[in-house]
Amino acid sequence: MTSYQDTLRASVAAIAPETKWVRLNEERLEPYLEQVALRHEQASHDPTLTNVGDAETRIAFVLMRDATNFGSGWHPHLKKRPGLSGARTTGTALAEFFQTEGAPSVAWLQNVDAAACAEIFGQTMDPPIGDLMSHFAEAWRQLGDAVSGRFNGRFGELVAAADGSAVALCNILADIDYFRDIYDYRGRSFPFLKRAQLACYDLSLSLPVDPRCQFNDLNKLTIFVDNLVPHVLKVDGLLQFDDRLNARIDAGELIPPGSPEEIEIRAMAVHVVERLATLAATNGDPVSPLRISDWLWNRGQDPKYKARPRHRTLSVHY
Repeated sequence: MTSYQDTLRASVAAIAPETKWVRLNEERLEPYLEQVALRHEQASHDPTLTNVGDAETRIAFVLMRDATNFGSGWHPHLKKRPGLSGARTTGTALAEFFQTEGAPSVAWLQNVDAAACAEIFGQTMDPPIGDLMSHFAEAWRQLGDAVSGRFNGRFGELVAAADGSAVALCNILADIDYFRDIYDYRGRSFPFLKRAQLACYDLSLSLPVDPRCQFNDLNKLTIFVDNLVPHVLKVDGLLQFDDRLNARIDAGELIPPGSPEEIEIRAMAVHVVERLATLAATNGDPVSPLRISDWLWNRGQDPKYKARPRHRTLSVHY
C-alpha cells in the first residue's frame, strides 16, 4: 500500500519542473550542504516538550500541542510572550497549563470551548484571535472524540495502536479532520500532513525511552511544511518566488489555503529538502528530511529571517 509520504514525494517531483509560482535554485543545493552539516550545533527540538509530567501526561501534551500547533496566519495579531514566536507562545502556555493542572480528561476535551482556550493561551476573544481560539477548541474536540471513540479514552492507546510506526501513526491522525492536511493540485494528491508528522517526531523526542514512541521509520517521513520552512529556504536562496507572489507577500496579502501559489510554496519546500537529504547521503552525511526540517524551523528564529515578511495563510494545518 502506497503511503501518504510516498504519494507526496511523487507529486512534488512531478510538478517541480513546471511550477509557475515557486522554483528551485539548483545552483544553491550543493553549497548549502555546508550549512546542513552544522545542524548538530543547534537544539533539535522545542523546549516546551519537556517537564510536563509522566509518560502518559507527556503523550497527552504532545497530542494536544500538535492538535493546536497551527495559526501562523493569525500570529501577527497574537498576544506573544516577550522574545517568543507565536508557536512558542502557545506551546509555552499549554506547558504551563499542564504543569499546573495536569492532563485534562478526554471528556473535558470533548466539551472545551473557545473561551477556555483563550484563557489557557493567554488571549482574548477579540477578532481575529477569537476565530483562532474557536479553531483550537474544535481541534481539541475532534481529538477528544477520536480518543474516546477508538482508543478507550486513553491517549497512550492511540500512540500504541501505531505499533512503532510513524507512518502508521500519521495514518491514524489523518483520520481526524483538522489533522488531515491533504490537498489536490493538477490532478495529484499532496498529503503534507504537517502536524501529524510533527506529532510523531515530537513524541520520539519527548519520550525517547518509551517503546510506544520509538518509531522505526521516522526516516520515511517528509518535512513539517508550514510557512516558516519555505521562508528560510527562500531567504537562503534555494527557493525563488515569482515577483508577483513576492509583492503580495511583502504587502501582507493573505495567500488562500489550497491555492496554486500556496500549494507550490509548500510542495517546493518538500522537494528542496528531499534533494538536500539525497545529496547529503551521497556525500557521506546521512540525514532525514524531518531532521533538516527541524533544523530549518529553528534556523528561522534568527532575526534575519524574522525581518522579512513570510507568506501568511489562514489555515488549520500550519
